[in-house]
Amino acid sequence: GYKKCRYRLLHSVFEPYQPSITKWPTQITSDLARFGKHVRAIHYKLCFVDFKEDTKVSDYLELAREIYQGVVAGRKKLLIIGNALPLVAADNSASIGAKLRAYNAMLQKFAAKHPNQVYIFDQYALLADDSGALNPKYAASKSDSHLNFAAYQMLEKAYFAFLDDHFATLP
Repeated sequence: GYKKCRYRLLHSVFEPYQPSITKWPTQITSDLARFGKHVRAIHYKLCFVDFKEDTKVSDYLELAREIYQGVVAGRKKLLIIGNALPLVAADNSASIGAKLRAYNAMLQKFAAKHPNQVYIFDQYALLADDSGALNPKYAASKSDSHLNFAAYQMLEKAYFAFLDDHFATLP
């Protein structure tokens, strides 16, 4: 179960990333219009299925820029971005693995350009094994990159520590 905490969290689910990159910023700004006065920060992440062989890493970064414009520049909110999730070894091709690492590196640079506005929750480092694949103890199965209950328990603990580290002293 979920623990009661001092953070008020709003969870929105978006349509899959593919094929339309333009829906997510609209959905996020729509949620902000409805709940904005109660929201201090927006957290978004892509799902592992959103990373396709034929999509350029720059497209994913462009999505982050668009969301930044709507959330930070447009609404003066903070932006938390969950970086790319690792895939099980069976699905972690060299090209997808390189794309995930490149996206995560681009996000770090993006956040560095926007200090105290953009924060990266490094779920990749928490979930990946030494080879960069999803640690089997966190995978639904050897062939399924969905996270299991143990992964969500670990991420929940890490996420609330992340919130405390970055936001506990904010007004």
